[in-house]
Amino acid sequence: MTSAGAGAARLDAVLAASGLRPTEEPTLLPSHSNDTWLLSDRRHGEVVLRTCWRGDTSRLLREGAVARLLPAAVGYPDVIQVGRVPGSAGLTWTVTRRLGGRPLAAAWPDLDHATRVRACEQAANMITALHRWRPPQQLHRLLVPTPNSVDASAADVIGRSINPLPDGVPALVAELRSTGRQLAVLSEALALLERDAALSPRWDSPASGVVHSDLHLDNIWWSGTQVSGLLDLEWVRAAPPYVELARVKDQADLDDTERSAAHQLLMEVMTHRDPSLIAIDHLSARLRVLQVSFQLRELCRVGLLSDTEQSPPADHPSLILEALLGG
Repeated sequence: MTSAGAGAARLDAVLAASGLRPTEEPTLLPSHSNDTWLLSDRRHGEVVLRTCWRGDTSRLLREGAVARLLPAAVGYPDVIQVGRVPGSAGLTWTVTRRLGGRPLAAAWPDLDHATRVRACEQAANMITALHRWRPPQQLHRLLVPTPNSVDASAADVIGRSINPLPDGVPALVAELRSTGRQLAVLSEALALLERDAALSPRWDSPASGVVHSDLHLDNIWWSGTQVSGLLDLEWVRAAPPYVELARVKDQADLDDTERSAAHQLLMEVMTHRDPSLIAIDHLSARLRVLQVSFQLRELCRVGLLSDTEQSPPADHPSLILEALLGG
């Protein structure tokens, strides 16, 4: 069965379990980790259906549970349904109210500088509201990923958390070494992570609050006149707030002028609005630990560059790792 065919089969299973009744053909959107469908439902109207089918699929159930309790200031769309397909191999879904507009990343080229600054300020306010929120104890337990076992595969690590620390790096390294390729960047990455192990954040403490973990302009929604919400909280996790900056910095460091400048502005506004994000010793080194471990995850996820590839994409993890380790 083709990828598209498999996605359609998953959609059919979720529609049967959820009771959704599309009034027209659903539209599949690009997504890295889930099937994301836009559909018009007879009962609920315009909604977004996300289906999780690989890795630890309970992360979508976690997102739904978190989203229902978030303060309105975070701007997450209303959750209509959360569920698991009975008898399936872990197929889960969420249904949320569809927000009008588009991702801030798509809108960015059309915005003037003053509007871009205002958008970043609005997004920063939502991020701060998320960081200051404290989930109830029962929900906090859902935020803690199941530890990786000693025999975990790279796929297990990738599907469990967007942050491979503290225990997922060995599986990623084993996967990369199994290719038989001599990767100088891998040895350098391991040396850095070993040297700076003490700078890894303290994960999963209730006192830390929560972070989005995958913050970038594609996950910030622009209504056409203002930022209306933060989306895609499947990787939400209890962690110190500075952890949020790692993914923003990944984007700010790209060799892509407009996208890089956009995320640089977002980071500047975030840290201005909430100075506690950078009120920590050795911040640059701490962020580098997070970025290097994340790029090892991405290298396993997207695959190594071929020896003959002439013009690799600027955001390929091999190139990002080289820049991180050379800086």
